[in-house]
Amino acid sequence: MVQRFWSIPFVRALIGGMFAAVGAYGIGHEIFDPSRIKLLIFIGLILLLIGLGASNPALSMYLLTLYLPVMALLRRALIPLAGWGALDPLVIVAPGVILFLGSFWFYNYEKAYRGRYQNIPIDPLADFH
Repeated sequence: MVQRFWSIPFVRALIGGMFAAVGAYGIGHEIFDPSRIKLLIFIGLILLLIGLGASNPALSMYLLTLYLPVMALLRRALIPLAGWGALDPLVIVAPGVILFLGSFWFYNYEKAYRGRYQNIPIDPLADFH
């Protein structure tokens, strides 16, 4: 029943529009507080890198490698605006993207290599037995 309901294009557009509206409201609410600029940059970077990671993981890794040295400069430049916080969301970007890419690669391992190597049994945990 859920698949039949979800297959209607209007329903999918309506649900997507509702998520977009709630997200836009949340971002608009956060813009008025200048101390939340780190959170907004975090949301933008996570969405960018995870979106790129789903389509082109190598590009996402290169951008993440470029982001890490820039992160220190960015954090220091934002201290006058956002203050010095104990929990900085900009530090969580790299581990979050790495966890996403690792899970993406792990679950797509069999699907990616099954077509190339038909006779080789695939066991992703073969090294751990």
